[in-house]
Amino acid sequence: MKETYTEGQLRSKVNSIGWYHKIHVAQGVFTEPAVYFREVAELLDQGMATIDFQGKSVLDIGTRDGKYAFEAEARGGIVTAIDNNPSEGFKFLWDFYDSKIEFLPLNLYELDKEGKFDVILFFGVLYHLRYPMNGLRILTQKLNPGGKMYIESGMMDDYHNLPLLHCPARNSPYEVTSCSFFNIEGLEETLWSFGCTIKGWKKHPDQAGARIRRYWIEAEKTHEPDPGVMGYWEGMHHSHA
Repeated sequence: MKETYTEGQLRSKVNSIGWYHKIHVAQGVFTEPAVYFREVAELLDQGMATIDFQGKSVLDIGTRDGKYAFEAEARGGIVTAIDNNPSEGFKFLWDFYDSKIEFLPLNLYELDKEGKFDVILFFGVLYHLRYPMNGLRILTQKLNPGGKMYIESGMMDDYHNLPLLHCPARNSPYEVTSCSFFNIEGLEETLWSFGCTIKGWKKHPDQAGARIRRYWIEAEKTHEPDPGVMGYWEGMHHSHA
């Protein structure tokens, strides 16, 4: 049976949990994250408003508190969410909202090739991947034809015309777990090679002049990768046997 709360009890319960995202839980009740990344939140809220979730199968990568998974469900999506380190808040909100979200305790490298989605939400994860090509390959295989992947990430913003990936560790512009920063050309070429086309992107306006800026990217599954080329890249060609 779903637990019920008075407004005061609900506020006390919410305040007892450590949060990553600022979430409107109920009338007058919000989560309060220990560190609030305003630029990221603004870009994500603006981007989420543009997505049609109604009747769509949705995969949320790295759901954490579940903010965007729960929003997608509330707007008509059929949602699967994954994270290998979900917050205590996710379980609380899942019960509080009486959610039907399917949660899987996985990281994206553990996703199998079965099952396709109309929408993939891939927020705040790409720049943490030490193997970003593998991650993007897996996710593009999970998209239905015409499906959309929405990416929010830190991106290189001071090199253009050449498709590049900046891959630091000890000298990361963020911290040591932030190790893969594409520029937009590099991400565009990588996604195209996996069957996706970037349809639009924007970057946070307040970070002008910064070496790394937060970007929102919309990509669509438009074609199948060339199997001959993929054979060379993935070691399946006869000359690589």
